Amino acid sequence: MKKIVLTVMIAAGILTSCDYDALPTYDDVDRIYFDYASWTLTELSKQNYDTSNPNKLNILFGYDKVIKTDSTIAVKVKTMGNPAAVDRPVAVELIAGESSAVEGEDFEIQPSVIPAGETTGTLRIKLKNTEKLRTTTLLARFRLAPNDYFHVDYTYVRSDSYNIMSGIEYYIYFDAKKEMPSLWQAMLTRFQTFFGPYSHTKLDAICAATGFPREHFEYDTATENPTTVFNARFPNPITFGLIVLLNHYLADWKDAHDGQPLLDENGNEVKSNYPTWL
Repeated sequence: MKKIVLTVMIAAGILTSCDYDALPTYDDVDRIYFDYASWTLTELSKQNYDTSNPNKLNILFGYDKVIKTDSTIAVKVKTMGNPAAVDRPVAVELIAGESSAVEGEDFEIQPSVIPAGETTGTLRIKLKNTEKLRTTTLLARFRLAPNDYFHVDYTYVRSDSYNIMSGIEYYIYFDAKKEMPSLWQAMLTRFQTFFGPYSHTKLDAICAATGFPREHFEYDTATENPTTVFNARFPNPITFGLIVLLNHYLADWKDAHDGQPLLDENGNEVKSNYPTWL
C-alpha cells in the first residue's frame, strides 16, 4: 500500500512540474501610464500630488520670478512591465479639440524616455511665456500615445467621490496674469503702511530690487495663517531693508530714464511710503 501511495505522489509531482513548465510567460509590449494613477487616494499627497486633481497642473508665470521666458514641466510616467536594456522613448499627443494651447506656438513637447534599466521616467513639456498669457489662461490637454515600445491601453479609471482620473491623460493650465498676491491682500493695511497702494508694477519693482520671487507674497490659504506668515517673512528690520532697496532701485530708474519716475499700470509714480533717504 505504501508503494502505491508513493507511486501516486511521484506521478502527481511529475505532472505538476510539467504544468508549471507549460505556463505561458509575459511576452508583450509594455504599457505606460502617468504616475499619479498608481497611487491610492491617501498616498497621493505623500507623493506631492493634489489629491483632488492629481492629473492637473497650474503654472502661473505671473507669480514667478520677474523675468522668465519659459518653463519646462516634468511629469512622471511609469511602465507596466520589466526594465529594458535601452532607453525607451515616450510618445505623447495634444488633444487639440479639447485644448486652447497650440503646439509649437504655446508649448513644445521635448524628447523624453524611460531610461535603460528603469520602469519610471519623466515627460517634459516646455511652456512658452507669450504675450497672450497676460490676459488668457491656456489649457494643454495631453494623452500618452502608443509607439514601438509601449501600449497605452491602460483602461483603468478610478472614480473618487469628487474626481475621475484616467491613467493616460494629463492637463496643464498656464497663464501670466497678475493679480494681488494672497498675502498682500490678506495683510493689505500692513503692506500699505510700508509700501503704499498696491500695483502690479510696484510689486515687480520690489521683486527686481530685492530678488524675492512673487511667491514670497503668497501663502497657502487652506493651511496657513496670514498674520503668522507675514510676521515670519516681513519683520520690521527686514521690511525696512526692503524699502531701502526699493528706494535705491527707483532712484536708479530715474537716473537711467532722464529723471522720469517709474509709472505703474494706472499712471501713478511707483514709490514707497517712506522718504528716499531711508
